Amino acid sequence: MREARSCYARRRVAVTAALLDRGALATEDGIPNTRRRPGDGLSVQLSDHPYQLGPHARPVFAALGVDLHAVQSGPSRRPLLRFCVDWSEQRHHLSGRLGAALLTALLDTGWLVRKPQRRALKLTEPGANGLQEVLGVTPDGCDRSATAPPSRPAPCP
Repeated sequence: MREARSCYARRRVAVTAALLDRGALATEDGIPNTRRRPGDGLSVQLSDHPYQLGPHARPVFAALGVDLHAVQSGPSRRPLLRFCVDWSEQRHHLSGRLGAALLTALLDTGWLVRKPQRRALKLTEPGANGLQEVLGVTPDGCDRSATAPPSRPAPCP
């Protein structure tokens, strides 16, 4: 089952790590990555998380089609930043209002399209190119550079 989910999970985790690398997100606990912290449950929303918006949040999210001001000021009971622990990758990924806005933006631009199954998504060629250009994320969610930033998942084989 892990292999069936690995592409989706790795990409979601890689995008969150890239947001951290690009300064769109920052950690408050001094750990410069998205690894599961001690005490984090598996496959759950974190009631407390070590993240905040980073100094480059506005331009990075704008490059991804997200109007951060609109997301921050819009009415919602959902928290702006929420994170979950992916059970297969054991890393944090973005959810909450900002995660939903990012998903909506990627769907609206055609970077992602929904498959017939409700939660299944397909990364399009423009989306692969866009994520590579804006965040440095490859279509498979792997960092193929010689030295991956510390927040990224381990390089793929």
